[in-house]
Amino acid sequence: MSTSSTIQALFNGLTPRLRLLAVPIGLLLLAHLSIDWLSALPPAWYPLLDTAPMLAALLATGLAAAMHQGRLAFAGITLAMGALAVLEAISLAHSPFVSAALFSAYTLLLPLNLTLFCLLRERGLYNVHGVTRLGWIGLQLAAVVLVVHGERTDWLLWISQPFLPALLQLPGMTDAAVVAFAAALVIQLGLALRRLEILDATLFTATVCALLTAMRVGFPAAPETYLAAGGLILAMGLVLHTHQIAYRDDLTRLPARRALNQKLDSLGRRYTLAMLDVDHFKQFNDRHGHDVGDQVLRLVAGQLRRVGGGGKPYRYGGEEFTIVFSGRDREQVMDHLEAVRENIADYRMKLRAADRPNRKKAGKARRGRDARGRDSVSVTISIGVASANEALTTPEAVLKAADQALYRAKKAGRNRVAT
Repeated sequence: MSTSSTIQALFNGLTPRLRLLAVPIGLLLLAHLSIDWLSALPPAWYPLLDTAPMLAALLATGLAAAMHQGRLAFAGITLAMGALAVLEAISLAHSPFVSAALFSAYTLLLPLNLTLFCLLRERGLYNVHGVTRLGWIGLQLAAVVLVVHGERTDWLLWISQPFLPALLQLPGMTDAAVVAFAAALVIQLGLALRRLEILDATLFTATVCALLTAMRVGFPAAPETYLAAGGLILAMGLVLHTHQIAYRDDLTRLPARRALNQKLDSLGRRYTLAMLDVDHFKQFNDRHGHDVGDQVLRLVAGQLRRVGGGGKPYRYGGEEFTIVFSGRDREQVMDHLEAVRENIADYRMKLRAADRPNRKKAGKARRGRDARGRDSVSVTISIGVASANEALTTPEAVLKAADQALYRAKKAGRNRVAT
């Protein structure tokens, strides 16, 4: 593969990750830029500014509850409690112990809770899992009340002890809080970039808002603005999540058939479509089992994301995929398709050991016993390509021609590209 193709493939790999963070980070930047304007508002607007964080967090919680999204609902509840704690800490500056206790609870518990909700599986809201997670939040609230009303100065002094080098310390924050935020942001960002889930990116950005709130707690309008932005980001993330569910294939994480149809309707006069599928996939699935078959589909999808030439892959259905090259002729995309075909054919996928226990299928008959002793398997794909021209004037006609070319590739021996 040429250097330009390698750079293009790398760019294609980064694009979905950058797009994932674009909306939440954009909202955060918008909030940051509005602080000076909000700080200059007349005093009559102060009550609205003070209630904005709570309203935004409750909006996110309400939307999540209506859509049975437990992780985001509890994140909204946690953010609302955090907003209440930090704003109360600001208003109680005349009571140093209570103010410090509430602020410490905010800086320690909020990032850890948002990370926990990022790590946990989505299990809904109105069930035993929801009750358990609500109880977890209640225990933390009880602990904070115990520290404040019991005036446990010893606890507060213990968690406030410095242990980081001066270079890593942040003004106004304990070293424990710095570590909590740092760990939370690293874990959340890593999950977002690996899983490509908008909710992970949303929770990451909400945690950034929480950190900026703690760092700028003494600035006019800054805490209220960042906290309100965190709630709005959670609400926006939920809206984007529902769109992602509708337009993305859950197994391969590629755009699904609905997204492909929408893309086809937006194409201009010059484009190329490629249809491809996994060779002998049914026999492979029967031999090794559906779990390994799913791994193969994810492998193929991962390679398709790296396709150069401006190609955008979609899952068409089953083991079939489509790649759309907008503004490209057939000759311009052949090398990129050949590179994808070769990469998949050369890739060796490791199999689960035959004697390794599978907890999800304990007690069931294992499939794929003939794979015992094998360490890995490989698959190949066949590709059919067609471009829009005077004879093929609609996306449907081009897609049908690409499908016919795919059939010819299979008839000619598979593991090849046909036009």
